[in-house]
Amino acid sequence: MRMKKKAFLQKNGWLLFFNLTGGLLFILMLVNVMTDGPMLRVDKWVSMYMSGVQREMWIKAVTFVTDLNGVVASTLLFAGISMFFWYKKRYQDLRFFLLSFVGSTLLFNLFKFTLQRARPDEKLFDLVTYSFPSGHTTMATVLALSLYFIFRKKVSDGLPRVLLLLASILWPVTIAFTRVYLNVHWSSDVIAGLGLGLFWVTLVFMFYPPMEDDRIR
Repeated sequence: MRMKKKAFLQKNGWLLFFNLTGGLLFILMLVNVMTDGPMLRVDKWVSMYMSGVQREMWIKAVTFVTDLNGVVASTLLFAGISMFFWYKKRYQDLRFFLLSFVGSTLLFNLFKFTLQRARPDEKLFDLVTYSFPSGHTTMATVLALSLYFIFRKKVSDGLPRVLLLLASILWPVTIAFTRVYLNVHWSSDVIAGLGLGLFWVTLVFMFYPPMEDDRIR
């Protein structure tokens, strides 16, 4: 039993680090929301600041970007990627992708409807769902990281792999910024979304990893 634990830690040490980091980020934000912690003061300051720097031309551009990871766009992307893996008979990749996407969707909705946190008063759009955690940010993180894990060994070393990694980091961060800029989420909502997405994808990767085959058939 000890040998199995040691082998698991050796194989997944870096994944465990990011998994725990993501889980800790989410838990810290969750505790602050549930106990009216100091992060809520940061939330209010950020919300007021964003209200002061919003400009009509930027609002339209930011809204366009954030909609690229909205419910409709994410669902279409999910369906397209799933069909691609099914068509290519990459069933291990498909299993990893399905578990990552569906599991995280259930998780963030569970917390949303359990906590029922209100969105910022200065929000630019009326949304019927609750605020914590940010679903857009969670799914952006899940989609970016799951695709990175699937394709990282299927692209050549060097610049292509670096660009894939950078895109996988920048996309969730960009979506997180758009949600705060539009004042439809508190800053703690998007931090929690980043943490939850990171936690869930790395957890799934450790137990149900994608294919290691370097070729795309």
